[in-house]
Amino acid sequence: MPHQAKAKYQVYYKTDHHWTTRGAYAVFKALAKPLDITADEKYKFYCVSDNFKGTIGSKVTSVKSIDSVEICFSEALQNNFFIDFYGEREKSVSFF
Repeated sequence: MPHQAKAKYQVYYKTDHHWTTRGAYAVFKALAKPLDITADEKYKFYCVSDNFKGTIGSKVTSVKSIDSVEICFSEALQNNFFIDFYGEREKSVSFF
């Protein structure tokens, strides 16, 4: 994990064992060049929840912390997506 990401953003959720979106993005940026992946697009981050209690927070009642969850989109593609909710027979052009 690039140490610069830890200094600037929260890399792991306080209440979960997964990377945050910004933590995963930092790893993507660090690995893109060695893997010969073009990663020069600009991404925009959006908060979709400010009341996330991850696997730890939902199972351990003494954990009082909550996290925010973000998603990110390429600025070039932010209006060009389509969501198919598998098994629910529902489709949408919005996450919200």
